[in-house]
Amino acid sequence: MSVQGHAIIVGGAGGIGSAIARRLATDGYQLTIADVDLAAAQSLVSSLGSGGHDAVLIDVTDDLSVDRSLDAVEARSPARVLFIASGGMVSKPGMTNVTTMTTADWNKGIALNLNGTFFCIRKFGQQRRDAP
Repeated sequence: MSVQGHAIIVGGAGGIGSAIARRLATDGYQLTIADVDLAAAQSLVSSLGSGGHDAVLIDVTDDLSVDRSLDAVEARSPARVLFIASGGMVSKPGMTNVTTMTTADWNKGIALNLNGTFFCIRKFGQQRRDAP
């Protein structure tokens, strides 16, 4: 099987991200699994078999962490084809609606789901602008 390209999957160790990773690995992509849970990302990489896959620690709520992580990936093997931001917050038990949600939980969700997506897409766009 020929390599289709290099894909970065942010939040790749979770349910949706790992399903995407398994499919892309089957389709011949070289993958970087970026996740706040590095052990889970490394475990997923091990389960994907050969293909030059790797794992990287990333905290998408911290723009400097995003920059450092994606700069490291860029230095090893740029992802010119595919970038997937699949991380997201899963509600805690008992957090069924906004009437029971704490401000801290709200802020965590905003930081992860909105800021994190923005930080990742911004950095990837900067990298592709600078080295298309």
